Amino acid sequence: ALLVGDQQPRRYVAQAEILFVTDAGAEVIGELFIELSDRVIQQQQRQRLIGEVAIAMVVLCTLILVTLFAYWVTTYRPLLQLLKTIQAIRAGGGFLPIQQTGSYEISQVIDAFNAMQAQQIHYEQQQQQQHHQQLKFVALHDSLTGLPNRLAFDQNLEQAIARCKRNKHHFALLFLDLDRFKD
Repeated sequence: ALLVGDQQPRRYVAQAEILFVTDAGAEVIGELFIELSDRVIQQQQRQRLIGEVAIAMVVLCTLILVTLFAYWVTTYRPLLQLLKTIQAIRAGGGFLPIQQTGSYEISQVIDAFNAMQAQQIHYEQQQQQQHHQQLKFVALHDSLTGLPNRLAFDQNLEQAIARCKRNKHHFALLFLDLDRFKD
């Protein structure tokens, strides 16, 4: 089947005698005769070739699986984690830092995302502090004049009394009441 053209199969013959050697001499105890044709050799080569192709296919499939796993670990999984974090933040989850895994490019995206989250939290904290200070000012000051009101006076008086007691000092308070001041 593997012969080309009109070639006849070649025959390979090997012949050997099996000797039993002693101090007295050598005695022939058997003969070995091997005859092979091209067909037998070609069948063996074909089987070896099929085996080598099978091994190569197994190695190739293994490489493909390793490459896919590496892609999943370095690219897909970190991107999926980033997507889930974004969805959690959008749902009101607050600050959720992402672990650094994956390729260099994915790590850069994760770094930028974590930095963006940190900036947003810092900005929100500053806004909250400003609102708190504004509310405190409104609560302790007159809206028309901007001067401290009675609540601010009471707080300042309590602080002054506590400070004088702690430092063993004295202080004086002058209270003036003006009739018809608002008229």
